[in-house]
Amino acid sequence: MNITHELRRALQVNSCATTAADAARDVSGQVLGTRMSEIYLFRSPRPIRSLHGAVGWTPEAIAEHTLPAFKPSLIPLDRSGDAFSLDLL
Repeated sequence: MNITHELRRALQVNSCATTAADAARDVSGQVLGTRMSEIYLFRSPRPIRSLHGAVGWTPEAIAEHTLPAFKPSLIPLDRSGDAFSLDLL
């Protein structure tokens, strides 16, 4: 049987995903990310501020009310080196 490189890769990915899914059956609602050979676990995003607009929102109303109200709660934009430590196995 002649298996192409693409098919072989697809089978490997499917096998890896199935194995990971079986091993992670008790993990739910988590946010993971990857970069090169690193895997990250992020904190799940949660609402921290809310602002109600009784008649809805226009771009102008957002700029006038929401952005100033949310500004004290915005997180700084860190460089990846500041946010991600390098934990080697």
